[in-house]
Amino acid sequence: LPELMELIREAAKDLKITARTVEIEGRRGPMVLEVSVIPQVISDNLLVLINDMTMERNLRSALAGSRQRYKDMVELARDFCWEVDADGVFTFSSPGGALGYTANDFLGRSPKEFLWDPEILAENPFLSRQELSDVRVKMRRADGTVALMSVACRPLLDDGGDAMGTRGVCSEVA
Repeated sequence: LPELMELIREAAKDLKITARTVEIEGRRGPMVLEVSVIPQVISDNLLVLINDMTMERNLRSALAGSRQRYKDMVELARDFCWEVDADGVFTFSSPGGALGYTANDFLGRSPKEFLWDPEILAENPFLSRQELSDVRVKMRRADGTVALMSVACRPLLDDGGDAMGTRGVCSEVA
């Protein structure tokens, strides 16, 4: 491995710790190795440490691809995706917004501000502490007209089971 030999020569010549990420071709494809060469003070020996980072790099790449896929789906969906925090205000809205509002119009505001009549709801799905599906709510469009929406939601819980908010999606019912 020329890259490894170069790293060893560099550490031996300068008598200093040398480290580098090296990519080599393995039997199953490219391998990513983190190599450190440490000169020994008392002897002429060198300590070579090699950490195989191939799996970590592949996992990071897969995670980045998954995140991009999710982001693309949310941006392309005609549905309104949202998240409300423990204080009951929107912290996320689909990038395209909804009902004539921009995404920023929702952020930091209570979902009640967008409901046609928040008092008639037995349970506000935007603030629900249980998973719900196909809950019908009337929402106010930016132009003041009414839109009938079907809401699905899931509570966000911390490790102790305490509510941290709610996440969901709305679709306009024709």
